[in-house]
Amino acid sequence: MVSLLLPPHLSVDVLDGIYAGLRAEAQRFATTIVGGNISGTGVAQQLVIDITLLGTVARGHAILRSGAKVGDLLCVTGSLGDSAAGLQTFLRPTTNISQHDVQAVRERHTAPLPRVHEGQLLGSFTVGQVSAMLDISDGLSGDLQHLCERSGCGARVELAALPLTEACLNVARALQHDPWTGRFMAVKIMSCFLQYRQKLWRPCGPPCSNNLGLLSP
Repeated sequence: MVSLLLPPHLSVDVLDGIYAGLRAEAQRFATTIVGGNISGTGVAQQLVIDITLLGTVARGHAILRSGAKVGDLLCVTGSLGDSAAGLQTFLRPTTNISQHDVQAVRERHTAPLPRVHEGQLLGSFTVGQVSAMLDISDGLSGDLQHLCERSGCGARVELAALPLTEACLNVARALQHDPWTGRFMAVKIMSCFLQYRQKLWRPCGPPCSNNLGLLSP
């Protein structure tokens, strides 16, 4: 379901483009937009898009953020920081970054790919095999804190193991930002923190995950 709050200045062409993108993404993952609500914002100028996505999970395969245990590997799918780097190139445009790098990080910001395949793969395991996971929507450190609080454990993250693309690093250097902190770790849509026991992950292969560290007492 999609609900929109539309500012008075928004053109019909922009609205059509929003729904075209939503339909394309829904078709890609075999889901359907079944309705929602549209209203105006009055004098406010901000566009608001609210999306509710419903699904099902097989009994015994719901993996929560509360099941991590000391000794589990801490991993993340994909790379970190690209979306935030893309946002910064819009907010602080500069000629000091190659167009290839700008295009790469902007695409990650404007067209993020939901980690549906990875989630389905991990969901095929039992809770005893993949112990906990969640998406990184509040930033790496913020969502790791949520997981640790719910699971009653700590975590040790290897800074050098954070998966950062060359484009993200180049943007960070050009804008004089530390890519491991602050805004460059602030946006990562639908990538999952995964805690799993190493021996049980090996048969699947590691192409969609990067090991960041371990869960600790």
